[in-house]
Amino acid sequence: MSSAPMLDVENLVIRYRAGLFAPRPKPAVNGASFRLAKGETLGIVGESGSGKTSLLRAILRLLPVEGGSVRLEGQDWLQLKGQALRSARQKIGVVSQNPYLSLSPRLTIAEILAEPMLAQGQRPSPSMRRKIAGLLSDCGLPADFLERRAHELSGGQAQRVAIARALALEPGLMILDEPTSALDVSVQAQILNLLSDLKESRGLSMLLVTHNLKAVAHISDALLVMCRGDVIEFGRAEEVMRAPTQEYTRELLSFGLRVRQRC
Repeated sequence: MSSAPMLDVENLVIRYRAGLFAPRPKPAVNGASFRLAKGETLGIVGESGSGKTSLLRAILRLLPVEGGSVRLEGQDWLQLKGQALRSARQKIGVVSQNPYLSLSPRLTIAEILAEPMLAQGQRPSPSMRRKIAGLLSDCGLPADFLERRAHELSGGQAQRVAIARALALEPGLMILDEPTSALDVSVQAQILNLLSDLKESRGLSMLLVTHNLKAVAHISDALLVMCRGDVIEFGRAEEVMRAPTQEYTRELLSFGLRVRQRC
């Protein structure tokens, strides 16, 4: 097994294009660096406009990168192309903020969970059906949900289906973009606990992007705090929570998004 970290980001710079005669804008992400060890969860936290979503989208290769590098299990992730890229993408499962927007209303839950496997050339079979039922069970839903459709599910149930689909190709890394922000407070803790259980049972690495520091701190091994494109704090979760070095982080802990101190 490779001893390389699951994800190694070095000096990543992302800058959105301005108009032809507009001044060069400040980077949306300004030299971000971090390592995510295998089997660990990194929480990336910041307000709207902090750069956390731009960072995530660049890691997913949905945004061009101006500078820096991203290595996935030692591979130069930003340079992969063709079949090598398609194969490497199977190592990553993605869960978005709003499950209803990511689940097709035309398909049953069984068909939704089968989609990633069918796209990789697998053929429908009894073993695929058993695997789909197992994925659903691992995410806390019974097998009779397989014939339902997304509009029949609550928000928490729909997000459990989205997580199950992200696990279909047995990824080593899960990337989750605000996976609880669209859910009721009572359901958020259930989803976070599910993610923690899946990490332990499957040995997953997780990159969890959120605006809520308190919500993710208890399931994260490390925390990275961003403000206006800059990484202002990065460390083990217990250390950041116990003794944050930046006033902005202390404000996030005390007031959530109603921060008064700007970086």
